[in-house]
Amino acid sequence: MKVKPTIKSAISRLNYPYRLIRNRILNRLEPVIVVLVVNNKCNLKCRYCFGQYYNRREYQDFTTEELIDIIDQLYVLGTRLLTIHGGEALLRNDIGQIVDHVKRKNIYINLITNGLLLKEKVDLIKDVDSLCISLDGRKKGHDANRGKGTFEPTLEAIEFAKREGFRLRVHATITKYTMNDVEFLAKLAKEIGYFQEFSILYQCGGVSKHFKEFMLSDEETKSVIREIIKWKKRGYPIYTAYRVLNNALNWPYPYTKPHLTFQEIPSDFKPIPCFYGRIKFTLDADGYLYPCFALMDEFKALNVKEVGVEKAIEHVRNTNRCASCIHFTNNDHNLLLGLSMPQFLNQCRLQLKELLRIY
Repeated sequence: MKVKPTIKSAISRLNYPYRLIRNRILNRLEPVIVVLVVNNKCNLKCRYCFGQYYNRREYQDFTTEELIDIIDQLYVLGTRLLTIHGGEALLRNDIGQIVDHVKRKNIYINLITNGLLLKEKVDLIKDVDSLCISLDGRKKGHDANRGKGTFEPTLEAIEFAKREGFRLRVHATITKYTMNDVEFLAKLAKEIGYFQEFSILYQCGGVSKHFKEFMLSDEETKSVIREIIKWKKRGYPIYTAYRVLNNALNWPYPYTKPHLTFQEIPSDFKPIPCFYGRIKFTLDADGYLYPCFALMDEFKALNVKEVGVEKAIEHVRNTNRCASCIHFTNNDHNLLLGLSMPQFLNQCRLQLKELLRIY
């Protein structure tokens, strides 16, 4: 199987910015982007996992019919970009049906995976618009984060995805064990040819209660952010926007406070406004719908199995009080959702490069 460049992928990429612009002109709110967590199971035991998907034995996964119905509801409500997430999404036997159903609706689909089942399931997901594989750093740090012996098969999956022609991103979660691996990751991205994304594991929610050994100090966090900026300035294919990195670098509170309400924003700090919970949402595999992953431990969500997708979305819009945060991926999207012209033009450039596989 070789993933081929298609006009259909280009159209999918245009659909969601068109929807954002259309909604701004018409003064509408739609869930244009949704993270859809499709299962409660994972074949890894990442020690910092916020959702502890490796330990959700009592949870019941969505059936194929339930997922298809949810996707249909989201499409009617205006969703034009779906991030398929897990657990490990490739553990689902029906993952090919899910991908095919999304693509029939011309929805842009980004699939996130640890890569361990990629060779086995590659034919089922060949039509995704972008593929994101998780690699946290060099062997020692990655294995400390995600489990002994996971580095080599993950790297093999990245190289395989590249050979197969996937439009590829790699995501790294920076912890105490991988804080010195930014250079390695930046150079690997340039060598193989893909966009590198970063997250920093902040001391928030359930993560801070159970996984303190992974957390960086404030100074270590700032050092990592400066390192990412350095390699981005040197021309390495780092996806995160400069404004997002600088927003985190100049955060007015300790990093133990990674998100703010409107009342908590200092008058001399200009944050990136948050559109999560208004235009973008996260639907967990247990059925609960949140503004984003970062708020899963504190937001009182409703379950779509009980109230339906539309009512769960309205509940988030009416009760979410988060106004700004420091999370990189969130804020890359927030700039786009807010129709920031520099970010819009930057995203057009990145999307064109990704479509043509120019890294």
